[in-house]
Amino acid sequence: MSQQEFDVLVIGAGISGAALFYELARYTNIKNIALIEKYNTAATLNSKGTSNSQTIHCGDIETNYTLEKARKVKRTADMIVKYGLMQNAQNNFMFSHQK
Repeated sequence: MSQQEFDVLVIGAGISGAALFYELARYTNIKNIALIEKYNTAATLNSKGTSNSQTIHCGDIETNYTLEKARKVKRTADMIVKYGLMQNAQNNFMFSHQK
């Protein structure tokens, strides 16, 4: 394997790595940028829709929320879940378990 040198090497092609790569390529004068990903395609782990735990946020683990705010977030999350179930979205684009 030949050795290559880069000015910037971005490790991981998830949402953060891909966004950083794009921003550096588009908005800087850096000419020698590389993006590496250990999986066979981009966004296969944490950025993948079926693995993203932030899709529906219930507010139950946020220690910085007041009780009132946590209840409001929970009510809103429950509305989203109810709507998704009415649309038969479970196991299509709405999943009950992370990863």
